[in-house]
Amino acid sequence: MRKVLFFISALIIASIFTGCGKDEEKGNPEALIGTWEYESSVTTINGNIIPSNIDSDERITFYENGKVESTEDGTGTYTTKGYSITLTFTDKETGKQVVTGPGQTFEVSAEDSGLGYGIIGKIKSQTYSVQGNKLILTVEIEVAIQGNVVTMIVKGTYKKVLS
Repeated sequence: MRKVLFFISALIIASIFTGCGKDEEKGNPEALIGTWEYESSVTTINGNIIPSNIDSDERITFYENGKVESTEDGTGTYTTKGYSITLTFTDKETGKQVVTGPGQTFEVSAEDSGLGYGIIGKIKSQTYSVQGNKLILTVEIEVAIQGNVVTMIVKGTYKKVLS
């Protein structure tokens, strides 16, 4: 999933989900349905807020049938469990299936990271929250960079596109 790899790489180079009450633990997947346009993101690395200046015109559309379309990643599927979300796309360049969700591992090559060395990571959690016309996708990642482990929390905000 090129967007995710770029997103992770860009954040590392440049360098919560808010808890819900017990009455909200079931999640609200119906609130995801629709088209969302990227607005901004905030990254925290080991507790330090890092400014994110990612310029993206990404749009994500979630459908009732579990399908998802992204202008960055193509078509795929999504599943939810509570507020946890797993996305599955077929990479446009390689044709390989890319799954992002809790427990998934990933590897960014030295070339793609732009750092001169590769990055290995694991998604600890990936959640969504819909607040009015805002969708917040939050990914907590544990990344190993040259033997050091850092925790990154990336919170992307999307605005609902009204038809």
